[in-house]
Amino acid sequence: MPPKIFATGVTGYVGGDVLFAILQAYPSWESNITCLVRSSSRGNALSSAYPNIKVVYGTLDDDRILEEEASKADIVLHWASCDHVGAANAIKKGLESGNGGYWIHTSGTDILLNPELLKGKKDTAEAGEIKVYDDWDNIKEMTTLP
Repeated sequence: MPPKIFATGVTGYVGGDVLFAILQAYPSWESNITCLVRSSSRGNALSSAYPNIKVVYGTLDDDRILEEEASKADIVLHWASCDHVGAANAIKKGLESGNGGYWIHTSGTDILLNPELLKGKKDTAEAGEIKVYDDWDNIKEMTTLP
C-alpha cells in the first residue's frame, strides 16, 4: 500500500521537481498525496497535471490545516519556507498526534550565511571570507547545522 503523503511547497522549484520525480518513480502514489497550496490558480494547475492528488488550500499560517493533514500522513514533505517556525511546530504537533510518520524538511542556503559578516556586502566573496562545506570529510558539521 502506498504511503500517505502530505506535501507543502509543491508549486515551487524544489517541491515541483521532487514531486514530479516521485510520481515518475511511483505513479500509483498519486491518489495518496495531499498538497497544500495558497491559491486556486496554483491548485488548478496542480490538479491539471496530477488529477488524483488532493489539493488543500491554505498557507503556512494555517496551523489547524497543517496539523490535521500532518496527523493523517505517513510522510510529510515540507518544501515550503523552512524558516516558518509556526508551520514547523504545527507539522510536528500533527505528526505526534497521528502515527508519528517521517518528516522531510528542506532548507535553503540561507542557513549557511553569517548575517553579521554580510552586513553591507553583496555576498560572501566581497566580505572576504568563503566557507567551504564538505559533506564527505566533515559530515558531522553538515548534519548539525540549524
